[in-house]
Order: sequence, then C-alpha cells, then structure tokens
Amino acid sequence: MNGGSHTMVIGGIIYYGQNYFTSRLIDTDGSVFYNDGIMNKKQCIYEGQFINYSPDKLWTHGSSRASAVIYYSY
Repeated sequence: MNGGSHTMVIGGIIYYGQNYFTSRLIDTDGSVFYNDGIMNKKQCIYEGQFINYSPDKLWTHGSSRASAVIYYSY
C-alpha cells in the first residue's frame, strides 16, 4: 500500500442463521441497512446510524450470527 497509512472502515457484515445468509451494509455516511433477500427481496431496510450500534448488536441479527465482516480502505 505504498508505505502510507490507510484507514480501514467497515462496509458490511454477513450473517448466517436459519440455513441462509443475510447482511448489513454500512453506507459512507454511517447509515446501516439490513438485507434479507428471502424476506425483503431486493429492498434494503434502514436500521439507523452505525455510531449507535454496540458490538453486541453488530455481532448478531435476530438469531443469526456474524460470519464475515467486509472492510475497505481509503
């Protein structure tokens, strides 16, 4: 990475439970959206601002547990 420092930012979390995957997406403005393709099809549901989430709230969604975290750098 060219020897410079980079900030790593969380961009999403993938959850597994009930035999399928769901996700939370974190927008660049801190908005959190939840997607369950089976229940909501292509629609993402706004859940609030990332700053208001505790680690426990991020680790789970309903009965599903986080299985992967997606980061990006800038």
